[in-house]
Order: sequence, then structure tokens, then C-alpha cells
Amino acid sequence: MKSWCFLSRLSVFSCLALLVGCTWRSQAPAPGSQIVGGAAFHAYVSSRSQSASELDSVYVPWVAVLPFHDDSGFRQGVFELPNDIPRMLGGALEEGQICRVVPAEVVEELVAGRGHSWAETHLSVLGDSLQVDHIISGVVLDYNFKRLHLGDPLIGGYKSWEGTAEVAVALHSGAGFDRLNTSTARHESRNRGVGLDLLGKPREGDLHFVRLEEMEHGGPEFLETALGEATRLTIQQITTELLPVLQPRQLVGLDRVPTVLSVSGDDLFIDIGIEQGVQPGYRFVVEGVPGDASPIVEVEDVISANVSRVVALRGGELIRAGQALRHIAANRVDPQGR
Repeated sequence: MKSWCFLSRLSVFSCLALLVGCTWRSQAPAPGSQIVGGAAFHAYVSSRSQSASELDSVYVPWVAVLPFHDDSGFRQGVFELPNDIPRMLGGALEEGQICRVVPAEVVEELVAGRGHSWAETHLSVLGDSLQVDHIISGVVLDYNFKRLHLGDPLIGGYKSWEGTAEVAVALHSGAGFDRLNTSTARHESRNRGVGLDLLGKPREGDLHFVRLEEMEHGGPEFLETALGEATRLTIQQITTELLPVLQPRQLVGLDRVPTVLSVSGDDLFIDIGIEQGVQPGYRFVVEGVPGDASPIVEVEDVISANVSRVVALRGGELIRAGQALRHIAANRVDPQGR
């Protein structure tokens, strides 16, 4: 029996916190160390560099979803749950239009052969290498697909196919990618069939059960099964809980208009920081400049309570100390259009 079976819900959260929040300093890489990636990683970094000059009306944070730890005991040779579940979650997050997700093949390539525990202890290096704002790690706690039958299968009877999916995730953010948020979701789904099994002729549910390993995880046929529905509902719940946390927030505690603090060559500083909830990646329009192309700056480092370093994305030569700033904040887009 899996250890999770006798844990209370509170204990599950406690164990998740230990699993995803601990730092084994003895394994931590030396400052400035980097992860050597392969072809997918280098193509991703190149595309990020080429698109760096493209300006969005709002800043959309980048998220990397790590391969999950599989503690479900699900039968081998059917799916690759450590990769399949994160891929499904990443796709759902992108549909919410709040964040951009690093391609799954890039993340999988970086952590290939290193294991889940290694990734958990190298979050800062992974985050810096992938140039992301958030990292999501997780555990597949339960994953099961059962077939129940009452009556003689050669004559007729009652059948039920039951799917169960339970996943716990942690969102890591900030300079050290500390654990910011946790979420656990569990759903069970049941497809019932009542009627005759003439001479043991299999029904559609039987074929789904037998052919599960031939299906694409997350594909249309898979989602028609009880297990597929349970997985979809679980991913949907986690996505709903994560999207508001990923959304760039409005500034807080402002009783004045923020301004450019100083300009010295390419070094630009603004007079807001930790106290106002500033985050790396936040963008501001520099006002008071003639013409239509107002300068835009992006926060590079939050230095102190009321100071942040920014980099000019456009119009850097027009920026002067004392100019007013207007925060470009994202508004959540409901994936259902509501």
C-alpha cells in the first residue's frame, strides 16, 4: 500500500512541502554555473533572443513545468506520466493566455537522466538557464483505471469503468525560486454501461480499457475514457487555481506617481521596489516624451524597498530622471470567454 494512502489531506500538503521545498545545499551548483543543454534548448534560447525586441502591450510571464514525480503506482508501459501530465498542464496554462510556457521538450532535455530530486535542488540554475519567471513542479499521487463487472459476461450484466487522477503541484517564483503556492486536485470519473454482452462481445468501454497503451495521452480518444475525463478535470482545477497567481499584479501602496530615479548611461533606476510589489519583468511606459513612440522599460532587478533597476526596451535615449512612469499590467483573459 502506498504511503499516501494513510496520510490525511493536511499530511499530503506537508509531505509535498518537504518534497518540493527542500534545498540540498550540498548538491547546489556553484554560483555562475550553467546547465549544458542540447539542440532543443539552444534553439529555444536563440528564439528567445531573436524575439527580445518584440514589445507586447502587457508583460506575459514565462513558466517552465518540470517533469513530475510519479508516486501513483500506475501500470508500467502505458504512459510516461512524469512527462505526460506536465505537458497537459502546460497546454492548459497557455490556453489561459496569462503566461507563456517553455516547450516541454526543452525542459525534458535539460533534466533528462538527472531525475526529479535533482531538478528540485537546482531550481535557480534551471530558472536562469530557461529565462523564466516561474517554475512548476509536481507529484502524481494517484492514477488508476479500473473495470468492474457484475453478472455473467457471456449473457449480460452491468459494467463500470472508473478513472482516478490526483496531482499536487508547487509554484516556485522569485530570485531564488522559492515555493510560492501549492495546489492539489483529485477527481474520479465513471463511465457506466448496462446491457447485454452477447457471447462476451466487448463493448466500447472494454476496448478503451484494453487499448489504453495505444492511445496518445491527452488525445481525443484518451479523453473519452473515464481516466481521460478524470485527468482533464484534475488539470482544469489546478489551472484555475494557478492562473490568478501567475497574473502580473497591480502595484500596491502607491500614494504617488512612480518616476525615473536616475539615468547613467545604460544604467536606469526607478523609485519603486519591494514595498510596491514590483517584480522582474514588469513593464512601464515613460511618459512626458513628445511623439507617439513613448519609451518602454522593463524591470531587471528589484534592488530594495523603493529602488529597481530597469532596462530600456524602446526609446532609451529619450529617458531622463524625473519622468513619470505608467505601469503596464495584465488583465486576466478567461479561457471560457466569460
